[in-house]
Amino acid sequence: MSTELGSINGTHLTRFYGGDDRGVSIQLTGENGYVQFNAPEIVALMPELKAILDMELQRKKNLCEQAIKDNKELMKTIVKDMVEVSNMAISQPVFDTASLLILGSVSVDKTESEE
Repeated sequence: MSTELGSINGTHLTRFYGGDDRGVSIQLTGENGYVQFNAPEIVALMPELKAILDMELQRKKNLCEQAIKDNKELMKTIVKDMVEVSNMAISQPVFDTASLLILGSVSVDKTESEE
C-alpha cells in the first residue's frame, strides 16, 4: 500500500511499505526515474539535509540584513536630501531678494516703525 504525499517541482513523493526487510519507505519519482529510501537511509540523510537548510537559512538571513542596511543608508540619504531641499526653500527667497538688491533691480523704502 502506498500514499502519494505530494510533489515538489515535478518530483513526486510517495510513502510505501517495502515489506518486512525495508519497512516504511519513501520514493522520489522524477523525469529520470525514481529513488527509494528506507527509514535508516532517511535517518542517515538527515544531518546533511539539516546542514543544507542551515546554510540556506544563513544565506537568506545575510540577504535580509544587507537589505535592511541598504534601506537604512537610503533613508539617511532621503532625510539629508529633504533637509537640503527645505534649507533651499527657506534661503532661496532671501537669496533672490539679495541678488536683486545688489543688481539694483529692487529698491527698499525705509519707513519709520511705529512705537
